[in-house]
Amino acid sequence: MVRSRSRLRRPAILALAVILLLAAGTAGLVRVGPAAAVPRKITRLEPDALDILRSPKKFLRSTRRHVIVRPDRLDLMRGPAVVASLPFPGRRGASLAEVAGALAGTAQAGWISETAPGTFLLRVSLVQAPGSVLEVAAPAVRQVRLLDDPEVYISAMGATARYTGVTVTSWDPGSGRPARNGGGRPFVEYADGSDLWVVRSTFAYLGSDRSSAYGVNWRRSTGGATDSVFHHNFFGAYTYQAHGLVFRGNVFRDNDVYGLDPHTASTRLVVEHNQAFRNKVHGIVFSEDVTDGVVRANRAYANGDNGIVIDERSDRNTVSGNLAEGNGGDGIVLLGSSGNLVRGSLEKGIVLEAPGATSRDDRVTGSPIGVEVRAPARLRGTTVAEADRGIVVTDRGIAAVDDATVRAAAAGVEARPGGLVRVRTSSIESPAPCRGRRPGRCWPTGSPSLPARSPGWPLSVSPTWWWRSPSSSCT
Repeated sequence: MVRSRSRLRRPAILALAVILLLAAGTAGLVRVGPAAAVPRKITRLEPDALDILRSPKKFLRSTRRHVIVRPDRLDLMRGPAVVASLPFPGRRGASLAEVAGALAGTAQAGWISETAPGTFLLRVSLVQAPGSVLEVAAPAVRQVRLLDDPEVYISAMGATARYTGVTVTSWDPGSGRPARNGGGRPFVEYADGSDLWVVRSTFAYLGSDRSSAYGVNWRRSTGGATDSVFHHNFFGAYTYQAHGLVFRGNVFRDNDVYGLDPHTASTRLVVEHNQAFRNKVHGIVFSEDVTDGVVRANRAYANGDNGIVIDERSDRNTVSGNLAEGNGGDGIVLLGSSGNLVRGSLEKGIVLEAPGATSRDDRVTGSPIGVEVRAPARLRGTTVAEADRGIVVTDRGIAAVDDATVRAAAAGVEARPGGLVRVRTSSIESPAPCRGRRPGRCWPTGSPSLPARSPGWPLSVSPTWWWRSPSSSCT
């Protein structure tokens, strides 16, 4: 199950939270901590991959080499000094093959070279300046190899690039293979108004745990990826303060941490028809103010922790029609966020730990716990089958359940001590259709006659139910 980094602050008056939940449909009175932290040792590349454009003086003590693609020329730089400047049509959309061709007659010919037809080895960093346009496309380019060096990367500021039908990877010439992650692998970063599109391409064996050097990074940029593969990167793909990106029909697999990680104030993303599997932690994770996005018709399976995670103030996202199964943790997890809608998905396990979360028309099969509610949440049209326990409301959970269908081997709907649930117009098939702290705490429908020791519903903090007996239906 998912683990929380911090504890939920319990409402001061539980009854008030219940009243607001039932009156408004959802309530956001409690705050939930983010998902479990991954042990990491984040470092930084200094100067960073954009400083050669922003502040070349930072390279006064450096011999790092760059090829800068500008709208009208190529600048070949060692440290802060331009060692050669070549006329170049960088504004109209030149190809990487043309960049290598321009260097071929210079003393810097070995900086970027074609080692086999369509295969290019970058021994230095390639940087696009504002206003430049670069096409990296088959058949002229089929493979881009970045020398395994902590100071080799592809980066851009305010530029446009399109990678079509190519493979981009790190490269260890000694072994003749992509590089292992030794802490400083090459990476790709398009930032600050850039537009990066990846189409029918593969980005592999890139990135390490260095800030903005995680693999393939969209940083304050636009674009997206379609029908492409991201594998054996530190993060498969990463976004930071990016807007309107589209990730459609891709595969994110075998990455060191996450498959796809939209992060930090990225907004209005569309993530659909992707597969995320065998990533060491989560398959797809929205974290830290990633808002107003759509996660639709994806399959997340065989990941080390959770399939799909919505985390840390990532609000107003719609998660629909996804299949999350066979993950080491849970299928779909909502944490520390609000106003998200999980709809029409087929999962093995949903965790609702985000106040105000809604699960609508979801189907859960073959999970020990179908849906676990850890904060105020609403379930409507939820179907749980082949579960041990269908719907579990924890001590911090408040659930409004409508039109649910549950088949569970041990308990249909279970409210743990301190949890509170209202179930109506639902079908529950289980040896214990409702289970609370004490056996038999279910009351008939209509105007329930509560035990004398109870202060009356909904003020009771014990599990409270309406129940139609002897049938297995709630109303």
